[in-house]
Amino acid sequence: MSRKAVLKVDLCGKCKDNLLKKLSEVPGVAKAEATGDHQFTLTGDFKIEDINAAIASKKRCVSIESVQEIPKPDPPKPDPPKPPPEVVCPNTIVIHTKNLVFCFHGRNIGCPWDRCSDRCCSC
Repeated sequence: MSRKAVLKVDLCGKCKDNLLKKLSEVPGVAKAEATGDHQFTLTGDFKIEDINAAIASKKRCVSIESVQEIPKPDPPKPDPPKPPPEVVCPNTIVIHTKNLVFCFHGRNIGCPWDRCSDRCCSC
């Protein structure tokens, strides 16, 4: 888990630079920066014991002000699955009809049959 630590520093310029370099070499420190005249900020996945060991020689001039746990960002949610595309067979004909009547004799007008019971041919 990532952490953010704020250190209060009361040192001269050259000692600050040396301490900042030493803190940036601590295992797990991703970023060490001077955020003010008397303040350092460390971020990364480091152990507080390693920071204490790095500042041991300057213990009376450096103090740890705060340590915060930085939660990992939530992984992005996957997109909902898309419906499969509609497949249409190229040899299929779809006809939508309403009240359509077919003549079973093959003609629509003038059916030659004497007994046409379909009433479609005007016989």
